Amino acid sequence: MLHSSVGSSLGGMCSLQAAVMYPERVGREIATIIYRSGPEWDRRFNRDRIDTTCPPTLCPTFSIESYLEHQEKALAMDLFDIAESYESLHAGLSRVNCPVMVIGVQTDILFPIRQQRKLATALQESGNPAVTFYELNSLYGHDTFLLDLNGVGAAVKVQYF
Repeated sequence: MLHSSVGSSLGGMCSLQAAVMYPERVGREIATIIYRSGPEWDRRFNRDRIDTTCPPTLCPTFSIESYLEHQEKALAMDLFDIAESYESLHAGLSRVNCPVMVIGVQTDILFPIRQQRKLATALQESGNPAVTFYELNSLYGHDTFLLDLNGVGAAVKVQYF
């Protein structure tokens, strides 16, 4: 028996998929599907160029482009669809019978907060009465779960302790 599955981004997708595929084996799930915000990227990367001696080209010019290119190659989650093996999203989510906490981040641009609200609502509409939605306002967007431990920790503590 899996007592909890904690994940964010791709890990959140895996947590949700596990609860759908093996509802009898997942006893408690916490999943966040959250991407960094523009203000945080401005602070981190600004308009720094990779090589200031070269004119702009079709290759990455700015530090942020190099970072994004790396992330694009490292992560392949754009095709995730919980409804793919079921008649509908609700049919797939109706298999989730454990408590679920969905944490959304207002500044996440990869998985906007509206998508997190939609997931929580769809879980409830699919028959799960134990769904909690927690909204964070953090500078770090998608990476909030890595960088804002106080905010994420407070959400988990309020719900489970």
